[in-house]
Amino acid sequence: MLDPHLDLLPDDPPVDCWRGVTPAAVSLDRPPPGCPVDAAAWADALAHQGVWCEGHPGRDHAPAGARLAVYTFRGPPPPLPTLPAERVLLDRDGVVAVHKPAGLTTQRTRVSAHRNLEALLRAALGDPDLRAVHRLDRDTSGVVLFARDRASTAALHAQFRERSVDKRYLARVAPAPREPAFRADGPLERVPAPSTEPAPLVFRVGDGPDARPSVTDFTVLRRGADDALLEARPLTGRTHQIRVHLADRGHPILGDVLYGDGASAPRLMLHAARLTLEIGGRVTTLRCPAAPAFD
Repeated sequence: MLDPHLDLLPDDPPVDCWRGVTPAAVSLDRPPPGCPVDAAAWADALAHQGVWCEGHPGRDHAPAGARLAVYTFRGPPPPLPTLPAERVLLDRDGVVAVHKPAGLTTQRTRVSAHRNLEALLRAALGDPDLRAVHRLDRDTSGVVLFARDRASTAALHAQFRERSVDKRYLARVAPAPREPAFRADGPLERVPAPSTEPAPLVFRVGDGPDARPSVTDFTVLRRGADDALLEARPLTGRTHQIRVHLADRGHPILGDVLYGDGASAPRLMLHAARLTLEIGGRVTTLRCPAAPAFD
């Protein structure tokens, strides 16, 4: 169930990953020789499509010398809710906009093809061809766009590629910035992944050879005693861009476990509140209400 005050789903259990190479051709209906994953966990991994062969979801068999990766939950994941009809913000001209809760990925992960917004929406609308056009982090709530067909996918991708989509987020941060508005213009580069499996993506502001230009405009909407509510307008679309820019400026988002003090709030206080773009030849603004915790 969603927490009505936080728009938050329960956490999934931790994930383990086993990697190995098949000594001979094997059937993937059971653990291969040398794999420590027990039969029950293997069956769960197959059900979630968490068995990978040579970097792709595993099928019936693996040839000799194939590289396997098996992702398993350490315990049963909490049940996912059905997608309430009121979470669909728009459904026309081949485009579907949905209010995503925090705690749910937009698309499949290595460990599960089913525990994500795309799979829930396909089931709710009876459309197996729905595809996410852009993504929000697992812990970010707000509006996400899906397309029903190739033409709609291409039209939306073109707008994101040309940076003509106006994106507005709400972020609660601490401490509050002194200036009423500011711009963060810092290229983002990926930080070497930690050794845990599966490793999260982590970024920082830097000038390494792989750093990509990243720009975000921020406006203070309200100041509190110890924090502030900001509107963020990302002008580029890098992974974790808003989170990294705010942490780099000394104003991490409350509840951010990667770039701030994760204990400061029960969830990442970042919400995709508004998108403005062209849908079916009309400029459309999609608004997604934030949980009361953002008030």
